[in-house]
Amino acid sequence: MYYLKTFEAALVELARHLTADLGVSVDLVEGSVLLALAEAVAFQAADLSERQERSIMDAIPDAVFAAFGFELRPATAAQGSLTFTAPVPAGDVLFVPAGAEAISEDDQTFRTTQDAYITPGQVQVTVPAVAVDAGTAGNVGAFTVIRLATGIPGIQAVTNTAPFTGGTDEEDRDERAARFAQYLAELDRSGKLGVQAAALLAQAGTSDGAISCTNALVQDRDDTDAIPPGYVIVHAYRQGGVPAALRADVQAQVRAARAAGIVVMHEWTNGTPVNVTVQLDVPSAQQRPAAKAAAEAAVGAYFGALTYGRKASFENLIALITGAHPSIQEVTLLSPGGDVTAAPTARLELGTLTVTA
Repeated sequence: MYYLKTFEAALVELARHLTADLGVSVDLVEGSVLLALAEAVAFQAADLSERQERSIMDAIPDAVFAAFGFELRPATAAQGSLTFTAPVPAGDVLFVPAGAEAISEDDQTFRTTQDAYITPGQVQVTVPAVAVDAGTAGNVGAFTVIRLATGIPGIQAVTNTAPFTGGTDEEDRDERAARFAQYLAELDRSGKLGVQAAALLAQAGTSDGAISCTNALVQDRDDTDAIPPGYVIVHAYRQGGVPAALRADVQAQVRAARAAGIVVMHEWTNGTPVNVTVQLDVPSAQQRPAAKAAAEAAVGAYFGALTYGRKASFENLIALITGAHPSIQEVTLLSPGGDVTAAPTARLELGTLTVTA
């Protein structure tokens, strides 16, 4: 299991590393320079550990959203068109290249997306364009684009005869939650996805706040002939087990969502523990506590985001640990010795975690 590393634990571990590296007992005397340095490093390690712990907790609802394909939507750029004008009817063809830029009254920049030409005898050409920066700031009104970013031979003026529209800011977590709630409201609640959503939305109160299942899986006869017609099995998982109060709400939510006549059976999944042992190559003794904390947090977050039937990838674990902290030079994953696969109704979870540096 991953445990939060406190300031005191980080300080003791740092002292142990210093003793091992220097070959002598390190006495962290109150007021000494060595203690001040050690406390600074220990504080950073504890702070990193706490922030990584929060990221692991945040990954739990993210895993629920990911199961339904509800990633955060990125910002999008506003689209529209730009009209380029010559001072007099063109005697020769005037070329407006793709990528030509113009600027609005509020300093938003817009860029054309294709080449365009003002033919002889004409004075204008209108070209599709997009905002250079994604976001709602690119949604500008008609005739607010007022000047060229750089001169174009033969072109005197530029504007937009219609508004630029469609620019959106990056979706935040609350907006995604609202979009997900709307999706659930429109979902056929009697279907498998509706039942799965009901299981995941179930909650139970604890002294630490409301808890819910991390993963749910719904199976019927289409998945296996072992399930009789008219029956479904709802598998639900939460690390550490699904307590009785949460089980009761899962059953109530699923009962309300199921189609009439469908018999529901519940399976409460105990995670399959995967023990992880890692050896880090961290040349700097000062950075080892922080590197260990980052590696532990990365492994914890990885297993926290797994779902039913998903394997634990040996290569992915090495890559995640290697990138967890800049001081980690090399990673040796001693266990598991390869990919750990999971049956369709099994859910892997982190067992013991040993990280040495």
